[in-house]
Amino acid sequence: MRSTIRLIFFLTLTLFVAHMLILGYPAHAISKNNKSSWRYFGENEKKYIEKHGKIPNKNEDRTKKTIFITKKKYETAGRAEKHLNLQKKPVYGVSINQKNLPKDIKYTRVKKGGGNEATGKNAIPVNSKKIYKLKGGGKP
Repeated sequence: MRSTIRLIFFLTLTLFVAHMLILGYPAHAISKNNKSSWRYFGENEKKYIEKHGKIPNKNEDRTKKTIFITKKKYETAGRAEKHLNLQKKPVYGVSINQKNLPKDIKYTRVKKGGGNEATGKNAIPVNSKKIYKLKGGGKP
């Protein structure tokens, strides 16, 4: 009897984890202990955030862009670049209050790199005082 219950529990847990990895999970479903998400970026985006108080949803040429965020705080540019499969090393990071995230944002696993990321189309309000410089940021 106990082995049957354990097997059912294990299978249920396995299916749940597989479902979350394939379909993603809502940003607001993250542990209550994790009150922040994170964004990693370069000098130009830093200036925009300081001026407007939000992560931009447009490129410098004013075309719409997808905003990528993660639930993990990185201290080094190299680790953020590797785990999030970024095209170049970021220079800065900023914490994002979970309350400011749109409800439709969902986290998924980064296929190449292994980190977690979420995407969104809308600008996200942030406190520019929460920007910090990454170790090794901006170096080739």
